[in-house]
Amino acid sequence: MLLEETTIREFYADYLSTFHRLVPSAVAMFYARPCLFISDRSIVLMQNDAQVAQLFGQIIADLVSQDYDHSVVDNLQVELLSEHLAEVTGIAVRYRKDGRELERAGATYTLRKDAGAWKFVTATTYPAV
Repeated sequence: MLLEETTIREFYADYLSTFHRLVPSAVAMFYARPCLFISDRSIVLMQNDAQVAQLFGQIIADLVSQDYDHSVVDNLQVELLSEHLAEVTGIAVRYRKDGRELERAGATYTLRKDAGAWKFVTATTYPAV
């Protein structure tokens, strides 16, 4: 199971690195179809690539409008729920281009392993302190 936890941590690191490129279609590749994005403002069910890319296009545009540069994830925790399910939780500290902190956002993801690859099936975000 330690190997799977390492694989999931690498998957998440790849996701974060890809997110920093700010290309919605690239970010979308980390999500299963269908998938859910849950926040305190909405629940979005996405059933195809275009819907995932559209949501992340909106998220990225909002961050860029606030001078977003990158995120650092604190306290990343991985819990294997079964051979094919896992949960990942962490706090993303988002920074502006000038190095000042933009915000902190908590996130909890459910991942499913299908055909040997991990993908997000739910992403739940919330304000973090």
